[in-house]
Amino acid sequence: MEWRHVRDRTLLVEQRNLDGQLTAGQKVKAAAPRAIDLIAPLRQDLLAWRLASGRPPAGALVFPRTDGEPWRRHDWNNWRRRIWKPALERAEVDYAPPYDLRHAFASLQIRAGMSIPELAEQLGHSPAMTLATYSHVIRELKGETPSRRRTKSPAHARTVSRGCHATGKRRRDQRAKCGSAEG
Repeated sequence: MEWRHVRDRTLLVEQRNLDGQLTAGQKVKAAAPRAIDLIAPLRQDLLAWRLASGRPPAGALVFPRTDGEPWRRHDWNNWRRRIWKPALERAEVDYAPPYDLRHAFASLQIRAGMSIPELAEQLGHSPAMTLATYSHVIRELKGETPSRRRTKSPAHARTVSRGCHATGKRRRDQRAKCGSAEG
């Protein structure tokens, strides 16, 4: 992501990183660029990061390597090991992959009242896929008990049925409820 993609209220997604090579487009072929809501805390963090980075130009990467180039697979793995995992430990949150932040964002947007079609557009999904993925969040908002549904793994099924998947985080004091399986 380049600084030009950080707008006042949105982040523009129009390129992807393939092991250090930025390419136009997204994961799904022929997907149009999409705008994602830029929530206020993230906007403030990005503004502070830009200042701390010396106010780089619009075409500069938001999170470059030290040489200014895009991250490669090993950079990502090093970041997860050296930064992400210790940050979760300090916050006393069980390990979850960074991708779970996408699910947390979607769940929070549903709870804030965003419509499924609007959320689907931001996630780059069809409304049907978004509804299938996040229907447990909607049921929880209605006060319904999350139903057991067929999932990818027995551990995932236990996590979803206990309501632990919605935010992608499980505090250590909730282990008895959610177990140690990743959601």
